[in-house]
Amino acid sequence: CHDAFKLGMHHALGSGGLGAHRGQPVTVVVTTTLAELNQAAHAVVDPTVPMPAPARTGGGSRLAMAELIRLAAHAIHYLAVFDEHTARPLYLGRQKRIATPEQRLICHARDRGCTRPDCLVPGYCCEVHHAPGWAAGGRTDADKLFFACSCHHGAASRGELHTVVTTSGRLGWTNGTSPPTINHAHHPDELLHGDPDPPAEERPA
Repeated sequence: CHDAFKLGMHHALGSGGLGAHRGQPVTVVVTTTLAELNQAAHAVVDPTVPMPAPARTGGGSRLAMAELIRLAAHAIHYLAVFDEHTARPLYLGRQKRIATPEQRLICHARDRGCTRPDCLVPGYCCEVHHAPGWAAGGRTDADKLFFACSCHHGAASRGELHTVVTTSGRLGWTNGTSPPTINHAHHPDELLHGDPDPPAEERPA
């Protein structure tokens, strides 16, 4: 009976029929590097190989790498999205305004949450912001889309806040009186190793 219930749950979760949240199928989104994933795979079978640090979910929590590998055995894999831009429609230009599920995955991997400095809203709860804005001719391309919570996305749409894509590909925010800055709240490693993208003299979008 237990095995039958487990099989039924696996089938339901993998069916794709459980609805969507902000355009993304109901699922667990986890980001990690290919090097960490490779190390974890070796660590599972070789006790002399150290297990890397936990991966991060779209909600900002941590997931042990061994557990990630176990879950991935039954998951839909999107690694090809990051390697082969021709495999998924990541660059849509002006054809479509709404970001695709694949583009949201890119935002999860890069932004992890709202990009407004000091905002702690996780990626699961964010909208997708165009930079430059859609009304200003912005394009629905993966490198022009960034996570923003409803509050800050609305402020940017009303012109109360301004955004600019920095030289490192991250989204900088400003109120128009100071240089744009990026959010480190979802990237605590940057606080330990220094700002990879210090404020630059760039024109806000």
